[in-house]
Order: sequence, then structure tokens, then C-alpha cells
Amino acid sequence: MASSSLEGHAWVLGRKYTLTGDAGSDAGDDAKLHRDLKTIPWFTYRRGFPSIGDSTYVSDAGWGCMLRCGQMVLASTLCRFESARIAHTSSPDEAFIERQVLRQFADTPVAKYSIHRIALEGKIMDKDVGAWFGPNCMAQVIRSLTQQDCPLKVHVVMDSCLSTDEVEGLCGTGSSWSPLLLLVPLRLGMSRVNAEYTNELKRVFGYPESVGAIGGRPNAAFYFVGTHGDELIYLDPHHLQPSTGDIDDYTNLASYSSPDAQRMAISSADPSLSLAFFCHTQEDFTRLVARVQQVGSDADQALFSIVKEPLQLFDGGAGGQGQAEALDDDDDSWELM
Repeated sequence: MASSSLEGHAWVLGRKYTLTGDAGSDAGDDAKLHRDLKTIPWFTYRRGFPSIGDSTYVSDAGWGCMLRCGQMVLASTLCRFESARIAHTSSPDEAFIERQVLRQFADTPVAKYSIHRIALEGKIMDKDVGAWFGPNCMAQVIRSLTQQDCPLKVHVVMDSCLSTDEVEGLCGTGSSWSPLLLLVPLRLGMSRVNAEYTNELKRVFGYPESVGAIGGRPNAAFYFVGTHGDELIYLDPHHLQPSTGDIDDYTNLASYSSPDAQRMAISSADPSLSLAFFCHTQEDFTRLVARVQQVGSDADQALFSIVKEPLQLFDGGAGGQGQAEALDDDDDSWELM
């Protein structure tokens, strides 16, 4: 995204940028936005990796864009977590953090959050390797993959209704709180985003807890990271690159930094998407809840509701975390042409 084409305010992952359209200086928010966008982990189609399971897939070109977007939101959250974790003891080495996080996403069968692990985890939700994922399916797979050996707790909100008791049951309270990645699958219209949701959709990218959203337009998934006016700013995974294999101390990470973010009108976005928020502390979560509840009392349409106790919609469920298989993923609009 050429910063020279923008003026006014932009919001990216909770940060505000006041843009003048002057790209000729290394100072100011125009240059800062350009630099910050390049620090967001960028995952794209890759080719030449080991085959996934017993399939013949050695590339995810043509089918893996939503899986790559899921990697981006999880990697962005883990980078933010690591920065916050060590910030109180030392100045974070962002390059070191990025490399440590990215190696968990290498295109190998053993990397914790590789395309291999994500694709095979999708089989639990009846998604064969090479099948298309929707935003809700991707959210559920992220939750499943992070249940063991992950510093984050992942909660997926069901039916656009967040239960605070459910989150506290998962994360604890006070000093025992475990950092939270909150994923909120939504459908904000039938064929396009309803205008009544536009203002609040723009607003949530300014929340300090925002780590973006996975969504896109029909037949293409994107990682939405911010807004400028009535446009969404996004990273595009539809670039085929050679696999880097294992990521070690010597791996060139240039291909994990997007050379150019893109923009699209909110009205052009597919109405199915999953918002993502990172709450490092319980105070972060409390502030996020307060912001969402405030919007619910305003004229604009809230994107999701908040209750104390979980809704009991399905017999045998274990709250929102146990209901994934009972819900339709609403993937019709995500089928490949």
C-alpha cells in the first residue's frame, strides 16, 4: 500500500496514524505506517514443501489462502504476546521475537502451526486436505491446534454472543489469568456487509486489543489489519513463493514481510469473517468488554453481544468451546470457482 496515496486517519491493529500523503520523508506517520505494515508476519502460498499427510499436495496454491490468513492472525498475536511478556524486564528484540515465532509456522510436518498441521486438523471438521476453509472453520482449527503447548488460551465466540463467565473459566482471573486470543466469527449480511455494521467494523480495528480479522471476498481470503475511511487494509496471501523449509537462525525472512498492503471497500467484503482480539491481562479483557457494550448502547449496530453466563443452545455441549461440530460453518460463499 503506497503511503503517498493516503491522507487522513488510518487504524492498523489498534494504532492510529495521521497521514498527510507525503511519502518523501522518513519521519511522520506516513513512513511509520509503511514500516509497521512490513513488520506484520505475512504468509502466502508456498510450493515445494513436504507432502501433507498421505496426500500428494506439495503446494497450497489455489486452496490455502484462508489457512495462511489463520497463520497470520496467530503469528501476529504470538509476536504481541512475546513483546508484552518481556517488555517489563528488558527492551524487546523484535527481530529475535519474529524469528522465534515464525519457526513455529515453517512448512514442515513437525512445525506446530504449519500448513501441514492446519490442513490435517481440518479433517476433524470434515475438511479434506486441499479443501476450502471458511472463517469460522479456521477459527475452530486455531483453537484446536493451540490447546497444548501454547502460551495462549483461544476462545471462539459462538452465535455472536460472548460469555464473560466462559472466558474467565478458560483464562482464570486476576494474577492467574492466561493471555487470551479471542476469535469472533460473524456474518454481517447476506451477500455483502450491511451498512448498519460499517461504523462498528471500522471502530474495532482501533481497539488496542485488535489483532485484525480473517475474511476476504468471495473466492479469496485476506488478513484484514486495519481501516482507512470506508476501506479495509489487508495483507494478501495470494502470492506463490518457494517454501523456505525449516526456519533457523540463518533463514532469510524477507519473504515473510509483505512488500505492499492492499485496500478494498468494506462494501466489497464478504460478510463472513472472524474478528480477533488479544487480551494479555484480565484488565485488557475488561476494557474490551466495556468498549463493545458501549457501542451496543449507541445508535450503531453492535457486531456481537456480551452476556455473563453462556447460552445453552445444544445438549451435550461444553459451552462455546464444545459446540463447533454442531454449527454450520457458513462456507457457501467461500467455495472456489
